[in-house]
Amino acid sequence: MGKKYYWLKLKEDFFRDKRIKKLRKIAGGDTYTIIYLKMQLLSLKDEGILYYEGVEDDFYEEIALEIDEDPENVKITIMFLIANGLLEEVEKDKYLLPETMKSIGSESSSAARVRKHREKAKALQCNTQVTDGNALVTNGNTEIETEKEIDIDIEKETDIDKEKNVGQSSGQSPVIDMNLLVIQDMFRKMIREPKPQDLSKMVEALEFYEPSLILEAIKEGSKKGKSFAYVLGILDTWRIEDKIRTYDEWMVKKGAKSQSSNNKQGIRENHAVNGSTIPNDIREKLRNFSSR
Repeated sequence: MGKKYYWLKLKEDFFRDKRIKKLRKIAGGDTYTIIYLKMQLLSLKDEGILYYEGVEDDFYEEIALEIDEDPENVKITIMFLIANGLLEEVEKDKYLLPETMKSIGSESSSAARVRKHREKAKALQCNTQVTDGNALVTNGNTEIETEKEIDIDIEKETDIDKEKNVGQSSGQSPVIDMNLLVIQDMFRKMIREPKPQDLSKMVEALEFYEPSLILEAIKEGSKKGKSFAYVLGILDTWRIEDKIRTYDEWMVKKGAKSQSSNNKQGIRENHAVNGSTIPNDIREKLRNFSSR
């Protein structure tokens, strides 16, 4: 099996983030920032998850051992990250770096070879076209074309932002907002009234997961969870450990088992929707939004 390469895509505004500014202003803050970056790199292969395996007495000591940093410095860093929403304990001995999850890049060794081959072929093609008389002109055109490509990408991103702003200013809620209302309603009924931090996590979840799958995770999280971060941890566990990324995959791997368990407990059929025990009014709202 070929190797797989991972990398951390550091955001352009990383050091302008108020939380990072606050971290760096602490005595020894630059060291803590490096520790945070090392923790992110450590979590890449597990998609932003860090596990406590019990090798050391505490989680921070085990991380310090892994990244070769002073345990006390790692302890302070972890305390800061948890207090500022940059590290979350989603389950016992399982920690999520939410910003890392959105900044992971990966590529197989075979894909890397193909990419390098294409780049080399493209470079050779450009060199073939260049002659002594027009070398300067060709190079100049190449630079102009590159600038055009960059401009096009920027314009596309700008247009997308404009469309979002137009939708908001005209009072037309995007689909994600409609789904967000349904998820809030479900969370409110099964766990508690959503707090601001819950809402931000819901928006984040909708970027990666189907609304129907999120509803199932809320139902599962209602047994123990007290925040949406716990629900997000369930979704991440399904994705990483059970390879469940869609509602259909959940139905195949989890839904059938859930339905069988419900039948044994004598739960009435009208409380289940396609193997799920999500309330009918919530499910109906989701169907209505999805059909628009």
